[in-house]
Amino acid sequence: MSKHTPTPWGFGSGLHVRKVEKGHKDRSIIGTFSTHLGREEMEANGRRIVAAVNACEGISTKALEEGVVKDLLEACRAALYGVVDRGGPDGLSQAEVVGYLTAAIAKAGKE
Repeated sequence: MSKHTPTPWGFGSGLHVRKVEKGHKDRSIIGTFSTHLGREEMEANGRRIVAAVNACEGISTKALEEGVVKDLLEACRAALYGVVDRGGPDGLSQAEVVGYLTAAIAKAGKE
């Protein structure tokens, strides 16, 4: 597992991504300040970083770098079309749909 700061993360004043710890003062872990961006864009970037990190809890950094979120979305689409169309947009069989989903889920769990 990567050595990043555990979730949940939060975003607050001062353009800092923070580690949220119940019963403790939040601590800054990343500053999102840039001399090239306006405050609104810096805040949007910080919020997006926090949302992505919190949403991807349990998925390894390596899997994220390898595109697992896109793979999972594609596998879900294939499964949906496979169920609705009984063969999907590419003529996938039920076994192929299950294989596609299984591979994507396994990739998400890799360290």
